[in-house]
Formats: sequence, structure tokens, C-alpha cells
Amino acid sequence: MSKALSDLKLGEKATITSITAPLPIKQRFMDMGLVKGSQVAIEKLAPLGNPIQISLKGYSLCIRKEDAKYILIA
Repeated sequence: MSKALSDLKLGEKATITSITAPLPIKQRFMDMGLVKGSQVAIEKLAPLGNPIQISLKGYSLCIRKEDAKYILIA
């Protein structure tokens, strides 16, 4: 069973298996490099847990926790 990127804890790493977002959001994720097979890690969490900072492909990216729920990982 897949879990969402939003379920990862600080410092954990995972691989993106799919993106279940509506097409405009999915396209934006793909433009930012969030594609199937990408390795991601949680770098930082905001004090209230939103947004989350992730690292992938040698750079850092902040996304909203509710958007991270669309990104399924293994």
C-alpha cells in the first residue's frame, strides 16, 4: 500500500511512485521535477507542519502539506 509524501517524517527518504493530483497541479509538480522514480527527502518542517521542505535532484523545494498528499511514495 502506498503512502503519501505528507506522511514522511523529518529526514526520511522515499521514491515517488505516482501523482494523483488534478491535471493542473500534476503538471506543475512535473515542471518542478516531481516525477515518478524521483528520490525525495524531507529536509525541514514549518513550526505548524505546513509547508514542508523537500530535497530532490540536488535542490530544495517547499510545497504545501495538502499538495504533498497527492504524491504517492514507496
